[in-house]
Amino acid sequence: MLAVCNAMKSEGIIIFAITFQLSNTSTQDLYRSCATSPAHYFDSPSNDDLQDVFHEIGNELTNLRLAQ
Repeated sequence: MLAVCNAMKSEGIIIFAITFQLSNTSTQDLYRSCATSPAHYFDSPSNDDLQDVFHEIGNELTNLRLAQ
């Protein structure tokens, strides 16, 4: 998984990673490492938190501008 994530990141792809109701820290670390940066990793222990995460990611995506 990390090899794929790293290959995607090297191509300039932004990766958001979310864990949901997960207490396994090694899996959380894997997803955190996969994300583009620590700010692109989210842990959501509850449904309400997950909804907030998607809202935050949506806000970030609306701020992106495509350039060639």
